[in-house]
Amino acid sequence: MNVGGISGNNGFYYQNKVSNSNAGNSFNEAINGAAGSQTPHLILHKSAEGDAEKTLGSWASARTGQSVSVCQPEDFDPANPVYKIKIWDKYDNLVEEREVDINSIDPQSADSYDMYALSVYGEKSGKNPSAVGSFIFMQSERESQQISQNGSYSFDTIENWMDILKDIIKQQYDVGNMDGYLKFKGYYEFLEGSK
Repeated sequence: MNVGGISGNNGFYYQNKVSNSNAGNSFNEAINGAAGSQTPHLILHKSAEGDAEKTLGSWASARTGQSVSVCQPEDFDPANPVYKIKIWDKYDNLVEEREVDINSIDPQSADSYDMYALSVYGEKSGKNPSAVGSFIFMQSERESQQISQNGSYSFDTIENWMDILKDIIKQQYDVGNMDGYLKFKGYYEFLEGSK
């Protein structure tokens, strides 16, 4: 996958040096980690043409290098939506593959992977067109908060996402960002209806 010259061999980003702590390295080296043994990369996975299952969403964390894909199985039933979640570590090793019943996800007690699957469902079903973007923002905020407080974060951590989202909604309102307020309020209402 080529994103704006990040993995290309030409272009402004590749030819110029990174000016922070990675000074002296090319942009590719800075993005992909220090040279040496297994360096982590950001990889988004998708199904190959002809696969029985269809990848609906793929997400990678720039902080951890982990990536996750949400797939729709061939025998998908919209009345009883069950997706497959695939999780890779920062070295692109598939570490977990599991099914998740969308109707059984409780946003007051869920990990990041299940919430991502629920958000993909919200977007693909048309129930909340900005669900994935809202979740990614919320998850990134939570990850940053936990890393600054505890030094680490695990996507397996069970969280009360409704409480986290209430804080984000209030923050958006307090700063006068009505577009953000309405977007996250809509996401909250979608999650509330999914319980």
